[in-house]
Amino acid sequence: MVEFDRYKLQKWAKCVKERDGKLCFMCKNETGHFNLNSHHIYPKKDERYTKKIYKLDNGITLCWNCHRNVVHSTWTNWRKYCVMFRAYMRRKKIREFNKINQNELD
Repeated sequence: MVEFDRYKLQKWAKCVKERDGKLCFMCKNETGHFNLNSHHIYPKKDERYTKKIYKLDNGITLCWNCHRNVVHSTWTNWRKYCVMFRAYMRRKKIREFNKINQNELD
């Protein structure tokens, strides 16, 4: 079973939301801090991805509704979402933010 550091997860979530401008990646809705979720692209409970739990390039900001749709999607749709999220992570601005702020989480 994977153990989580709650403090690091909260800090990670805050950095992901800040990087994405507190907007949902999918619907571009600014729903407020409490209705936004920082979603792990690679699942944090999967032991294969434990090294990615606190990496900023493994997170995306989603509103509650879009987060529910992604988490409860079919395997095929989940894979499409992962491809879309990873393409977003390759953007220069996002990579620069991740590089600068990753040090806070390590």
